[in-house]
Amino acid sequence: LWIEFKDNNPEAVELLARQLEELDIFTEFTDQGIKWNAVTVVLTGHPKNMERMIARPGRRFVTKAVASISADDPSANPGLGNRWLWYSLDWKKYVGWDGKGAVTLNQLNRLRQVLELAHAKGRKVRFYRSPDRKEFWALAKQERVDLVGTNKLSELAQFWLDWVKPSDPDGSHLGLLNR
Repeated sequence: LWIEFKDNNPEAVELLARQLEELDIFTEFTDQGIKWNAVTVVLTGHPKNMERMIARPGRRFVTKAVASISADDPSANPGLGNRWLWYSLDWKKYVGWDGKGAVTLNQLNRLRQVLELAHAKGRKVRFYRSPDRKEFWALAKQERVDLVGTNKLSELAQFWLDWVKPSDPDGSHLGLLNR
């Protein structure tokens, strides 16, 4: 579950914390590790509210996603309290391909570099402002982007169903990617 803080309203932090504590379905993050559960909450958006939520005393049911990536970023680990496990990156800034025509080698290399760096740091990647089309979904699947967001849920669901064909597990029957 992705939750985005749109502004610097401390009341939103307290409201969200109370709501998360009411149900026993959320993954819990501690300095010792992660207790996985049915729903994992990832925060994005306003940095001050993300930090307020992460720094709250008591049980913590959220981790955060950061909107930039650097080789200088620390690795994700329990010593950091599992407070930061995701990157939520602007597709247009980091890759730039609009999903039409072939992805260029330069764009593909940028995507691979971002994913390699994030995964080496123990984090996962979700892109926002990515093309909401089959060509992007195919590239994301091929390159192992960790999370694909969409406003076209039924189309994406059908895409994944079509992708998984026992006779063609890599999805080349879809004809969407130049290999």
